[in-house]
Amino acid sequence: MASRRNGFTLIEVLVAAFIASLLALVMVGIFGYANVSLRHGTTRMALVQRTRTASDRIVPYLTSAVDFANEDGVPYPNVDFPAEPPLDPADTTTWPRHVVFRTTEDFHAPGYDPDRVIPDRFFADDSYEEFTYLYVIWFEDDDVADRVPGTNDAVIMQRLDKPANPSDSVWLADPFASLDGTDGPQVLARDVQDLRFRRILENGLQMQILASDELQRAGGNREDLEYRANSVLQLPSYSY
Repeated sequence: MASRRNGFTLIEVLVAAFIASLLALVMVGIFGYANVSLRHGTTRMALVQRTRTASDRIVPYLTSAVDFANEDGVPYPNVDFPAEPPLDPADTTTWPRHVVFRTTEDFHAPGYDPDRVIPDRFFADDSYEEFTYLYVIWFEDDDVADRVPGTNDAVIMQRLDKPANPSDSVWLADPFASLDGTDGPQVLARDVQDLRFRRILENGLQMQILASDELQRAGGNREDLEYRANSVLQLPSYSY
């Protein structure tokens, strides 16, 4: 009677090792895909949160805008002042990166009181200039203009000196020479990659905030993730 051999043959060992290697590769692939999917989801949530935070900090200022007589609460961008170069509603890269608004709130005044009552003489002819303030909110991009050294990819607000002609469309399109030197810039939001505005009809303002990040996929490939948050603000409009 032939003796029974013990153990596995070399071929059996090689086949088992091959199958185990395939299973290991499959498991690594599944784990890598799951990990990338998880990071994709968490990165997107972070982008949404960054745009939401920026919007929450910008909107209260813009909705404080007040118009009076022939002066618009948001003089730029304005339907009466076409952007240069011309604005394309379908191409957000043509939209202005700043907005100028007029408000009765002196946000940066020492002891600022948001509940203060505007004097009755505000409503008298030509008295509104004494009780209104112009501000500009812009996207700080050092590749375009380093207006706030040490700060990039941020949303900035600063008060403006009152111009001789508040309706000067050339000044409104480039108001940065008139930044109020007594009022420093205020950082409203950081870590966003773009901010755009366009006017919609008389009392609507569309705002788009872009946040982006880089995601590394399995195999070393990289993917740029972007999230654009769009808001349409209804600006206050008063009747006298």
